[in-house]
Amino acid sequence: WGSTGPGDGQFQDISGLVLDADGNVYVADIAHDTVQKFDPDGTLLLTIGSPGTQPGQLGNPSYPTIDRDGNLVVAEFGNNRISAFAPDGTFRSSFGSTGGGPGEFNEANGVASMLTD
Repeated sequence: WGSTGPGDGQFQDISGLVLDADGNVYVADIAHDTVQKFDPDGTLLLTIGSPGTQPGQLGNPSYPTIDRDGNLVVAEFGNNRISAFAPDGTFRSSFGSTGGGPGEFNEANGVASMLTD
């Protein structure tokens, strides 16, 4: 799906994707500073984030994952933090800052989720 470009359903620099339990596909794009959510047939459902450093904005999102509650969790390479969004795209929380100490990141580049029953 998609094509190269700046619009909805288009991609510039894909930096990871993940599927949720319903088969929806979340595609992170570091050039657009967004994550786009598609249904299993490729229809764009929503765009999560926008460029920036404020809560709910993204800075070079990469390698997202889905947690056990269906939340999108994404590393932000450009903002040196981890952010979480509800399945409807609502911002939930973030943590981290630039540095090498506890709770700090230097170019956060991915997250993983271990889902168990």
